[in-house]
Amino acid sequence: MKLLINEWRKFFRRKGISIPFPTLQLITTLAFFAIIRFSSKSHDWDINSFFETSMQISISFLILLGILFASTTITREMSSGTIKFLLTRPYDRHKILMAKFASIAILMSAFTLVSIILNYIFVLIFFGQAPGMDVVFNKGGIAILTVLFETVFFSSFALMISTVINSSSMATAISIVYYYVIPGIWTVIAMLLKIKIDSWGFRLSPFYSYKYLTDLTKFNSDFAITLAANLVYICIFYLIADTFFNKKDISLSN
Repeated sequence: MKLLINEWRKFFRRKGISIPFPTLQLITTLAFFAIIRFSSKSHDWDINSFFETSMQISISFLILLGILFASTTITREMSSGTIKFLLTRPYDRHKILMAKFASIAILMSAFTLVSIILNYIFVLIFFGQAPGMDVVFNKGGIAILTVLFETVFFSSFALMISTVINSSSMATAISIVYYYVIPGIWTVIAMLLKIKIDSWGFRLSPFYSYKYLTDLTKFNSDFAITLAANLVYICIFYLIADTFFNKKDISLSN
């Protein structure tokens, strides 16, 4: 528990990430509500659609925040030399890495819950009525699961990259490219190889499964299968990260 608390303290001390991104998320969400509310086409939307779209905005910001935190958590400690101090404490490397992994997942899940509550309040304030509770529970539940698994997925991937290389900027860049660019490249490759885009072979590949999970909006068999595929990749990424972290030469840190 002490390791988890220590990781959360580190996150909130990183003012360059912990303050700008939640603030930008809040401003973007408020701007979305204000623009739609006072536009001439506001009647084309229903209350539930407002809530669902605002949650999609929140999910995008939270996943990016998780990627940035995960991709720099190890490399920053290596470059600053604080990892040496951490390893002098009575914790082995397996527990240290697991604490970093778990802290990110729990923190992003908590942020998602806060986002659900805020978006519910914003809909109520801007439009005078609340979205249906079935939509809140369905979309909110999917949002929590999506952010949790997307964050865990990219945390494991980012931790894997950051344990292999010592550059935080490179680890962040690779993780962001993997999230935003690789699905498009995989789509082009699949088309060239004549792989059907709606096939499970395409959807469940490690280059697209996380994207497909985000696109799903209902709890069904597709959602369960995609979550299972992501869990497999998460385990692979984490095992690689754990292997490299335990073999990493800490004497190379500053």
